[in-house]
Amino acid sequence: MATSRMTDNSLPNVGIIGTPDQITTIIPILTSQGFCVKAIWTQYPAVTKKLAERFSVPHIPPTFKSLLLLHDVDLVYVATEPRLQAEVTVKALTSGKHCVSMEPRSVAEVEKMLSLARYYSQLDSIMETHMRFIPTFTKLKELVNSKHIGKIFTIDVRLSMGSLIGSEHYSWKCDPSLGGGALNLVGSHFIDLIRFLCPLGENLIKQVNCLLHTFVCSTHCIHGYRTIESDDYVSLQMKLSKSVIASVLINCNCGSVYDLEILVNGKEGRAIVRDFDLYWMGSGLSEEKLIFKERDSLSDETSSLDVNPKLRRSVTSGYNGLFAAIKKHYAEGKTDPSLASFDDAHHLRSVLDSARQSHKLSQWVNIPNTSGGASSETTNPFWTKKTELKSDSEKTSIAYV
Repeated sequence: MATSRMTDNSLPNVGIIGTPDQITTIIPILTSQGFCVKAIWTQYPAVTKKLAERFSVPHIPPTFKSLLLLHDVDLVYVATEPRLQAEVTVKALTSGKHCVSMEPRSVAEVEKMLSLARYYSQLDSIMETHMRFIPTFTKLKELVNSKHIGKIFTIDVRLSMGSLIGSEHYSWKCDPSLGGGALNLVGSHFIDLIRFLCPLGENLIKQVNCLLHTFVCSTHCIHGYRTIESDDYVSLQMKLSKSVIASVLINCNCGSVYDLEILVNGKEGRAIVRDFDLYWMGSGLSEEKLIFKERDSLSDETSSLDVNPKLRRSVTSGYNGLFAAIKKHYAEGKTDPSLASFDDAHHLRSVLDSARQSHKLSQWVNIPNTSGGASSETTNPFWTKKTELKSDSEKTSIAYV
């Protein structure tokens, strides 16, 4: 991560460009960590105004570009729809803002972000990976590092949950090419978590084999000529470096259930996560030992997500940990190694795209080598191709030169 441009121990002022749900979730967590949110923007002006009044945010810019021109905004948190992630992130970096962003919808887009991050190396460019900071998973990482697991053989993730679309009307979530689907929205977090748990040198994903399926193609709100094409079932196998094998199974057809199990099996023992409680059993032992029990100490006001409390607990605790690490980076000048960069986003996006290709070909697919970063075609940190982007409220033609 680049050295912060902040010249004192104060925290950077934050601007948020994202969806209403994300903004409602993030602002209380940011303020609890001592950050000051100076401006917010969504695609819905009326909703943005209500959120600004609710959270006492002083600036409501008419466009996200106007937000990026505010002098009292130092860091931008980008949590838009996937199709807008790259555009907003690129513009934020060229405006001289530190940036925390989710991964976009394609390798080409993340390469543009990565090129800008390398060009403006004095700015911080952080990939949003809140799952790494969920207390259960930080304890699991410590357990792996303490050699209680030994050489990792396999990592298996099993998740049963409800629909990602629910009773919503047709949106980008129904189209995998726009960033929808269980693989993009859920699987990406667990793929990153698997890489995070593996020691350095063992966390590069080499090959993938993937099966995707859509069981629910219509709902009472989505029917007729519009159908749901995004996957609600994922079965993913991965071969990592140093012979580590990982699997991710996600089923989004289980109603209100949210059951998560992660098994990390190694030479010296195994660790098991069940609904965010962590257990360990050494090699040759017959009983599991409770290592960590997750407690929901956060109030319901911290999150607006209409989800199972277990999921709300994981989201809020993860975001708390993420922004605590970012706060430490600015206030103390200490960078948490758990913070991810755009290089991590590049590798993750390559894995996701290869997984979708594997599904189409019905065979194992090699992951392109991303250790060297962006290709030669994207070494120029500026976009020179004109891109058409549509939102619900506007259609914008943008040329980066």
